[in-house]
Amino acid sequence: MIQLEAQTNLSPAEALELAERFFGSQGYGLAVQSRNRRQITLVGGGGSVVVAATRAGPNQPAMVQIQAREWDAAAKEFVLKLPRPRRETAIDRWLASLLGKKRRRR
Repeated sequence: MIQLEAQTNLSPAEALELAERFFGSQGYGLAVQSRNRRQITLVGGGGSVVVAATRAGPNQPAMVQIQAREWDAAAKEFVLKLPRPRRETAIDRWLASLLGKKRRRR
């Protein structure tokens, strides 16, 4: 069994759709056992995969949690396919500070 966690710029709904395609009939062929707006459980091949996705707030990356039994390698592969959130760089902060100062001068 493996438990993984990753952040993504996908919405929680998009992350769950990606999980269903990846592990389900378009991917590894697992069957959807249950699904709600925050979690999907897929079973097959003597194991299972549970993917949960939540977002702390607006403009925040989604947190995706994966728990896999007998599907460890596939779970790791799925995490690598998740689009990562863009990280703020020093240039981004510098530009934001310039734009913020210009806005205050108006």
